[in-house]
Amino acid sequence: MRIALLTPAPPYPPHQGAALRNLALLRALAGAHEIWLFTLGTSVDTTLRALCTEVSMAPPPAPRSAWRRALATLRGPLPDLAQRQYQPALATALRKALASEHFDAVQIEGLEMAAHWLVARRRLAAWPWAVYDAHNAEHVLQARAAAVERGTPTRWPAAVYSHLQARKLRRYERVVRLACDLTLAVGEPDRAALAALAPESPVELLPNGVDVASYHPAALRAQGDVGAAPRLLFFGTLDYRPNVDAARWLVQEIWPPVRAAFPGARCTIVGARPTNAVYALGRRPGVLVLGDVPDVRPHLAQADVVVVPLRFGSGSRLKVLEALAAGRPVVSTPLGCEGLAVRDGRHVLLAEDSAAFVAAVRRLCQNERLRQALARVGRQVVEERYDWAQITPRLLALYAERSRTAAAS
Repeated sequence: MRIALLTPAPPYPPHQGAALRNLALLRALAGAHEIWLFTLGTSVDTTLRALCTEVSMAPPPAPRSAWRRALATLRGPLPDLAQRQYQPALATALRKALASEHFDAVQIEGLEMAAHWLVARRRLAAWPWAVYDAHNAEHVLQARAAAVERGTPTRWPAAVYSHLQARKLRRYERVVRLACDLTLAVGEPDRAALAALAPESPVELLPNGVDVASYHPAALRAQGDVGAAPRLLFFGTLDYRPNVDAARWLVQEIWPPVRAAFPGARCTIVGARPTNAVYALGRRPGVLVLGDVPDVRPHLAQADVVVVPLRFGSGSRLKVLEALAAGRPVVSTPLGCEGLAVRDGRHVLLAEDSAAFVAAVRRLCQNERLRQALARVGRQVVEERYDWAQITPRLLALYAERSRTAAAS
């Protein structure tokens, strides 16, 4: 089949969760089909050229000021996410390709790319089978953000923004769902939320995954007694609001009592594009904000505990899968592990509030046997259920079924 794949950035090299998923799906599809990639960027790595028959690229749109985004939120019908990555030149390139070449399918990676498909299809007499890969149930993410942000007066403007966005996203996600023949969801909570928006349109589960072999614990530092100097690690894209909130909550409320219990403890924060608020957290004793790094695995190798203190979000967290694949014990909020087949006390430790989170971290730091047990069983569940080698065949099966249906009609 010939497939047009839309991604918000070139998926190689992958530096964050969306790109990791996009690259895994691209590699799987390219092994069986002809891929035309439509993406936003300024250069294409030779790895992508080798995977794709064609690559159409347009420069990313210029960032809009907070004022312009706020004005659009108040006045316009579209959610911010529908406008943030929209590039008319890419929509035109997609429309021309669909009009001049035969395509069997279009696959849209993430809601921010959906506008290109909606615009392109308006001027086509017919269009191919369309798949929307929903990395998040975005209206759920924004509703949760509003609930958290309104608890802090200085963040009330952000709460208002998220409340308005959630309402607009519900309408927009329904439009996108109905403009596509199939929606993919990364976890059951997202599947249910997206299905409720448009019950007449099918939603299939396609979980997030990890390249398990590249995170083999044998290549990492063995777990041992941490004594008075445990090392905590938090990682993720650091201009993404759920991660910014998680980093602040970690350092401001969870870290001080942990540091008091273990005066030599260190907390490292790693990820692309840290905001000024995240960089400021590095002023706290024992906290190191490294920002972007070429590879998170060396930092996982040095971590005694990986912390995932997410208070809002949607989808499922690749950071949890990476940590478990690396054989690192994880402490997370329940939301941080949402959509993943992990159990409290068996694969990870879960904590609802800051006091419980502190207690879970202290418990792990003081119990080498528990750290080793969680690391072993956590690695096992990732091997059994979340290796990309087991997940991507499900996507290929959906395309094979579509091919059979098209041939029979």
